[in-house]
Amino acid sequence: MRRTCSSSCYRAITESAHEIISECDDEGRVLYVSPAMATLLGYTPNQSAGTTPVTIVDPDGVEQIVGQFLETVKTGKPTFRAPFRCRHRDGTWRWLESQTIAYQRSDGERRFLTVTRDVTDRHNLEEQFQQAQRLEGLGVLAGTDSQASGLRLTGVASQVVEYPEELFAIGIYLD
Repeated sequence: MRRTCSSSCYRAITESAHEIISECDDEGRVLYVSPAMATLLGYTPNQSAGTTPVTIVDPDGVEQIVGQFLETVKTGKPTFRAPFRCRHRDGTWRWLESQTIAYQRSDGERRFLTVTRDVTDRHNLEEQFQQAQRLEGLGVLAGTDSQASGLRLTGVASQVVEYPEELFAIGIYLD
């Protein structure tokens, strides 16, 4: 037996999701956006309606976002967007990733559904890890302990990253 979800069921899912769920027309105009937009980016659904998402995307990422959306419009195939930055209403930047699919409404109109999640914490951790790998490659990684937050460097290491030596907790022991 096939089960279907009523429109009230879909609305409950959309309004309780932690991800931004949006519906756009084939020109990229937002027709609907879930309440998570306010939580994740500080804009109310009413502030977003009728706009295009590129107005808050980092200018360096606009070409990629538009290109992927146009690819979905052209082919109808889902697209997954690699992490991109969007400006929060408070002026800070958030890293997001999205997946967009095309679908046809019961009235025959084609629409695009996008699910967007905040990956800022993951992105920041990945950057910290990459920085640690670069420092380790330079032979300047000293380690951490439960009272230190971050990397501890001294001497030459402090000059490599342009911080005064006094900021770093312990020395590096070389064999």
